[in-house]
Amino acid sequence: MVLVRTLAPDDMAQQCAALLHDISHTVLSHVTDFAFGYIIHEVEKEEYVKTTAIPKILGQFGYDWKYITSEEPGAWTLLEQPAPLLCADRLDYGLRDMVAFNVFPPQTVRAIVKQFVAYDGRIMCTDVPLARDLARGYLQCDMLAWANPHHSGLYKFAGDAIRLALVHGVIRKDELWLGTDAEFWNKILNCGIKEIDEKTQYVNEFTSFKMVSSVKEGEIVLELTLKIRTIDPEILVRHQDKVSVQRLTELDKEFAKERQDYINSKSKPIYLAVS
Repeated sequence: MVLVRTLAPDDMAQQCAALLHDISHTVLSHVTDFAFGYIIHEVEKEEYVKTTAIPKILGQFGYDWKYITSEEPGAWTLLEQPAPLLCADRLDYGLRDMVAFNVFPPQTVRAIVKQFVAYDGRIMCTDVPLARDLARGYLQCDMLAWANPHHSGLYKFAGDAIRLALVHGVIRKDELWLGTDAEFWNKILNCGIKEIDEKTQYVNEFTSFKMVSSVKEGEIVLELTLKIRTIDPEILVRHQDKVSVQRLTELDKEFAKERQDYINSKSKPIYLAVS
Protein backbone atom coordinates (compact mmCIF):
# COMPACT_ATOMS: atom_id res chain seq x y z
CA MET A 1 0.00 0.00 0.00
CA VAL A 2 2.82 2.40 0.85
CA LEU A 3 4.50 1.66 -2.48
CA VAL A 4 1.26 2.27 -4.41
CA ARG A 5 0.65 5.45 -2.41
CA THR A 6 4.17 6.67 -3.24
CA LEU A 7 3.71 6.09 -6.96
CA ALA A 8 0.02 7.03 -7.23
CA PRO A 9 -0.77 9.39 -4.33
CA ASP A 10 -4.16 10.37 -5.76
CA ASP A 11 -5.39 6.85 -6.49
CA MET A 12 -7.11 6.09 -3.19
CA ALA A 13 -9.04 3.12 -4.59
CA GLN A 14 -5.85 1.32 -5.66
CA GLN A 15 -4.26 2.13 -2.31
CA CYS A 16 -7.23 0.44 -0.60
CA ALA A 17 -6.89 -2.54 -2.95
CA ALA A 18 -3.20 -2.80 -2.10
CA LEU A 19 -3.82 -2.56 1.65
CA LEU A 20 -6.39 -5.38 1.48
CA HIS A 21 -4.64 -7.50 -1.15
CA ASP A 22 -3.46 -10.23 1.24
CA ILE A 23 -6.27 -9.90 3.78
CA SER A 24 -7.51 -13.42 3.06
CA HIS A 25 -4.20 -15.18 3.72
CA THR A 26 -4.65 -18.25 5.90
CA VAL A 27 -2.55 -19.52 8.79
CA LEU A 28 0.81 -20.87 7.60
CA SER A 29 0.50 -18.72 4.45
CA HIS A 30 1.25 -20.63 1.23
CA VAL A 31 1.66 -23.98 3.01
CA THR A 32 -2.12 -24.38 2.77
CA ASP A 33 -1.94 -24.12 -1.03
CA PHE A 34 -0.29 -27.56 -0.89
CA ALA A 35 -3.33 -28.88 0.98
CA PHE A 36 -5.91 -27.56 -1.48
CA GLY A 37 -4.00 -27.61 -4.76
CA TYR A 38 -4.75 -23.97 -5.50
CA ILE A 39 -3.85 -20.53 -4.11
CA ILE A 40 -6.55 -20.42 -1.47
CA HIS A 41 -6.19 -16.77 -0.39
CA GLU A 42 -6.91 -15.66 -3.98
CA VAL A 43 -9.61 -18.17 -4.94
CA GLU A 44 -11.57 -17.79 -1.69
CA LYS A 45 -10.90 -14.11 -1.05
CA GLU A 46 -14.45 -12.93 -1.76
CA GLU A 47 -15.97 -15.59 0.50
CA TYR A 48 -13.61 -14.66 3.31
CA VAL A 49 -14.11 -10.88 3.01
CA LYS A 50 -17.89 -11.42 3.24
CA THR A 51 -17.37 -12.67 6.80
CA THR A 52 -15.60 -9.48 7.91
CA ALA A 53 -16.52 -5.84 8.56
CA ILE A 54 -14.61 -4.77 5.43
CA PRO A 55 -17.65 -4.49 3.08
CA LYS A 56 -19.41 -2.19 5.56
CA ILE A 57 -16.33 -0.04 6.17
CA LEU A 58 -15.61 0.41 2.46
CA GLY A 59 -19.28 1.15 1.83
CA GLN A 60 -19.17 4.02 4.34
CA PHE A 61 -16.61 5.69 2.06
CA GLY A 62 -18.49 4.98 -1.16
CA TYR A 63 -16.45 2.00 -2.32
CA ASP A 64 -17.80 -1.27 -3.72
CA TRP A 65 -15.96 -3.92 -1.69
CA LYS A 66 -16.08 -6.48 -4.50
CA TYR A 67 -14.41 -3.98 -6.81
CA ILE A 68 -11.71 -3.06 -4.25
CA THR A 69 -10.88 -6.68 -3.39
CA SER A 70 -11.09 -7.96 -6.97
CA GLU A 71 -8.41 -10.41 -8.11
CA GLU A 72 -9.39 -10.05 -11.78
CA PRO A 73 -6.42 -9.45 -14.11
CA GLY A 74 -6.14 -5.79 -15.07
CA ALA A 75 -8.25 -4.52 -12.16
CA TRP A 76 -5.30 -2.94 -10.34
CA THR A 77 -2.32 -2.57 -12.64
CA LEU A 78 0.17 -1.12 -10.16
CA LEU A 79 -0.70 -3.79 -7.64
CA GLU A 80 -0.73 -6.89 -9.86
CA GLN A 81 0.92 -7.77 -13.16
CA PRO A 82 1.64 -11.11 -14.81
CA ALA A 83 5.19 -12.34 -14.23
CA PRO A 84 7.87 -11.35 -15.00
CA LEU A 85 6.69 -7.70 -14.87
CA LEU A 86 7.04 -5.55 -11.77
CA CYS A 87 4.07 -4.89 -9.50
CA ALA A 88 3.60 -3.75 -5.91
CA ASP A 89 2.72 -7.24 -4.67
CA ARG A 90 5.79 -8.87 -6.21
CA LEU A 91 8.05 -6.04 -5.06
CA ASP A 92 6.64 -5.98 -1.53
CA TYR A 93 7.67 -9.51 -0.56
CA GLY A 94 10.69 -9.46 -2.87
CA LEU A 95 12.32 -6.37 -1.43
CA ARG A 96 11.55 -7.37 2.16
CA ASP A 97 13.06 -10.80 1.63
CA MET A 98 16.17 -9.34 0.00
CA VAL A 99 16.84 -7.58 3.30
CA ALA A 100 15.71 -10.52 5.47
CA PHE A 101 17.98 -12.97 3.62
CA ASN A 102 20.91 -10.50 3.61
CA VAL A 103 20.97 -10.30 -0.18
CA PHE A 104 21.06 -6.49 0.03
CA PRO A 105 21.39 -3.97 2.87
CA PRO A 106 18.40 -1.67 3.43
CA GLN A 107 20.14 1.28 1.74
CA THR A 108 20.38 -0.64 -1.55
CA VAL A 109 16.69 -1.48 -1.39
CA ARG A 110 15.88 2.19 -0.72
CA ALA A 111 17.88 3.19 -3.81
CA ILE A 112 16.01 0.61 -5.89
CA VAL A 113 12.64 1.90 -4.68
CA LYS A 114 13.62 5.54 -5.27
CA GLN A 115 14.10 5.00 -9.01
CA PHE A 116 10.65 3.44 -9.56
CA VAL A 117 8.09 5.35 -11.63
CA ALA A 118 4.49 4.68 -12.58
CA TYR A 119 4.13 4.80 -16.36
CA ASP A 120 1.25 3.56 -18.49
CA GLY A 121 -0.32 2.14 -15.32
CA ARG A 122 2.67 -0.05 -14.47
CA ILE A 123 5.70 0.12 -12.17
CA MET A 124 8.94 0.59 -14.08
CA CYS A 125 12.61 1.25 -13.40
CA THR A 126 14.56 4.25 -14.64
CA ASP A 127 18.09 3.08 -13.78
CA VAL A 128 19.52 0.04 -15.58
CA PRO A 129 22.15 -0.94 -12.95
CA LEU A 130 19.55 -0.75 -10.17
CA ALA A 131 17.06 -2.71 -12.28
CA ARG A 132 19.75 -5.36 -12.73
CA ASP A 133 20.42 -5.43 -8.97
CA LEU A 134 16.69 -5.83 -8.35
CA ALA A 135 16.31 -8.68 -10.83
CA ARG A 136 19.39 -10.51 -9.57
CA GLY A 137 18.35 -10.02 -5.94
CA TYR A 138 14.93 -11.44 -6.72
CA LEU A 139 16.49 -14.45 -8.45
CA GLN A 140 18.76 -14.98 -5.45
CA CYS A 141 15.75 -15.03 -3.10
CA ASP A 142 14.08 -17.61 -5.32
CA MET A 143 17.18 -19.77 -5.09
CA LEU A 144 17.50 -19.34 -1.32
CA ALA A 145 13.88 -19.75 -0.28
CA TRP A 146 10.96 -19.53 -2.69
CA ALA A 147 12.11 -22.43 -4.92
CA ASN A 148 14.25 -24.10 -2.29
CA PRO A 149 13.71 -27.90 -2.65
CA HIS A 150 14.08 -28.42 1.12
CA HIS A 151 11.34 -25.90 1.86
CA SER A 152 9.09 -27.38 -0.82
CA GLY A 153 9.53 -30.85 0.69
CA LEU A 154 8.45 -29.61 4.10
CA TYR A 155 5.50 -27.77 2.52
CA LYS A 156 4.40 -31.00 0.81
CA PHE A 157 4.34 -33.00 4.06
CA ALA A 158 2.61 -30.16 5.96
CA GLY A 159 0.06 -29.67 3.17
CA ASP A 160 -0.76 -33.39 3.16
CA ALA A 161 -1.21 -33.29 6.94
CA ILE A 162 -3.57 -30.30 6.73
CA ARG A 163 -5.65 -31.97 4.01
CA LEU A 164 -5.96 -35.17 6.05
CA ALA A 165 -6.78 -33.20 9.21
CA LEU A 166 -9.70 -31.59 7.37
CA VAL A 167 -10.90 -35.00 6.14
CA HIS A 168 -10.73 -36.48 9.66
CA GLY A 169 -12.42 -33.47 11.27
CA VAL A 170 -9.37 -32.54 13.36
CA ILE A 171 -9.72 -28.98 12.08
CA ARG A 172 -12.52 -27.02 10.45
CA LYS A 173 -11.94 -25.05 7.28
CA ASP A 174 -12.85 -21.74 8.96
CA GLU A 175 -9.95 -22.31 11.36
CA LEU A 176 -7.62 -21.50 8.48
CA TRP A 177 -8.45 -17.85 9.20
CA LEU A 178 -8.58 -18.07 13.01
CA GLY A 179 -5.93 -18.05 15.73
CA THR A 180 -2.19 -18.37 15.33
CA ASP A 181 0.06 -20.61 13.26
CA ALA A 182 1.20 -22.42 16.42
CA GLU A 183 -2.35 -23.09 17.70
CA PHE A 184 -3.43 -24.42 14.32
CA TRP A 185 -0.40 -26.64 13.76
CA ASN A 186 -0.31 -28.02 17.32
CA LYS A 187 -3.91 -29.19 16.93
CA ILE A 188 -2.82 -31.26 13.90
CA LEU A 189 0.46 -32.33 15.52
CA ASN A 190 -1.25 -33.70 18.64
CA CYS A 191 -4.27 -35.37 17.02
CA GLY A 192 -2.97 -38.94 17.48
CA ILE A 193 -4.26 -40.15 14.12
CA LYS A 194 -1.70 -42.45 12.52
CA GLU A 195 -2.30 -41.34 8.93
CA ILE A 196 -1.66 -37.73 9.91
CA ASP A 197 1.24 -38.52 12.25
CA GLU A 198 3.00 -40.23 9.32
CA LYS A 199 3.09 -36.83 7.60
CA THR A 200 3.77 -34.50 10.55
CA GLN A 201 6.74 -36.56 11.77
CA TYR A 202 8.75 -35.14 8.84
CA VAL A 203 7.83 -31.47 9.42
CA ASN A 204 10.75 -30.46 11.62
CA GLU A 205 14.36 -29.34 11.51
CA PHE A 206 15.71 -32.92 11.54
CA THR A 207 14.26 -34.01 8.20
CA SER A 208 16.70 -33.98 5.31
CA PHE A 209 16.04 -34.09 1.58
CA LYS A 210 18.45 -35.32 -1.06
CA MET A 211 17.91 -34.86 -4.78
CA VAL A 212 17.98 -38.20 -6.58
CA SER A 213 17.47 -39.38 -10.15
CA SER A 214 15.71 -42.64 -9.36
CA VAL A 215 13.72 -44.38 -6.64
CA LYS A 216 15.49 -47.02 -4.56
CA GLU A 217 13.60 -49.70 -2.68
CA GLY A 218 12.66 -48.61 0.81
CA GLU A 219 13.10 -44.89 0.15
CA ILE A 220 10.42 -42.27 0.50
CA VAL A 221 10.76 -40.07 -2.56
CA LEU A 222 8.76 -36.94 -3.32
CA GLU A 223 8.22 -35.78 -6.89
CA LEU A 224 7.88 -32.00 -6.97
CA THR A 225 7.69 -29.29 -9.60
CA LEU A 226 9.14 -26.11 -8.15
CA LYS A 227 7.44 -22.77 -8.75
CA ILE A 228 10.08 -20.57 -10.37
CA ARG A 229 9.96 -16.83 -9.71
CA THR A 230 12.00 -14.34 -11.71
CA ILE A 231 11.44 -10.79 -12.86
CA ASP A 232 12.37 -8.91 -16.02
CA PRO A 233 11.79 -5.24 -15.14
CA GLU A 234 10.48 -2.78 -17.67
CA ILE A 235 12.78 0.22 -17.94
CA LEU A 236 11.65 3.67 -18.99
CA VAL A 237 14.33 4.90 -21.40
CA ARG A 238 14.47 8.58 -22.36
CA HIS A 239 16.23 9.79 -25.51
CA GLN A 240 16.03 13.59 -25.57
CA ASP A 241 12.29 14.21 -26.02
CA LYS A 242 11.40 10.59 -26.80
CA VAL A 243 10.39 7.90 -24.32
CA SER A 244 10.51 4.15 -24.86
CA VAL A 245 9.95 1.11 -22.68
CA GLN A 246 12.35 -1.82 -22.83
CA ARG A 247 12.82 -4.97 -20.77
CA LEU A 248 16.04 -5.45 -18.81
CA THR A 249 16.72 -8.60 -20.86
CA GLU A 250 16.65 -6.48 -24.03
CA LEU A 251 19.21 -4.06 -22.62
CA ASP A 252 21.41 -6.58 -20.79
CA LYS A 253 22.07 -9.77 -22.74
CA GLU A 254 24.27 -11.16 -19.97
CA PHE A 255 21.42 -11.01 -17.48
CA ALA A 256 19.03 -12.39 -20.12
CA LYS A 257 21.20 -15.51 -20.41
CA GLU A 258 21.63 -15.74 -16.63
CA ARG A 259 17.85 -15.62 -16.12
CA GLN A 260 17.09 -18.13 -18.88
CA ASP A 261 19.76 -20.55 -17.65
CA TYR A 262 18.22 -20.40 -14.17
CA ILE A 263 14.69 -21.04 -15.51
CA ASN A 264 15.94 -23.97 -17.58
CA SER A 265 17.74 -25.47 -14.58
CA LYS A 266 14.56 -25.45 -12.48
CA SER A 267 11.91 -26.32 -15.07
CA LYS A 268 11.90 -30.12 -14.78
CA PRO A 269 10.30 -32.10 -11.92
CA ILE A 270 12.69 -33.01 -9.11
CA TYR A 271 12.87 -36.13 -6.94
CA LEU A 272 13.69 -35.80 -3.26
CA ALA A 273 14.69 -38.75 -1.11
CA VAL A 274 13.53 -38.16 2.46
CA SER A 275 15.22 -39.18 5.70
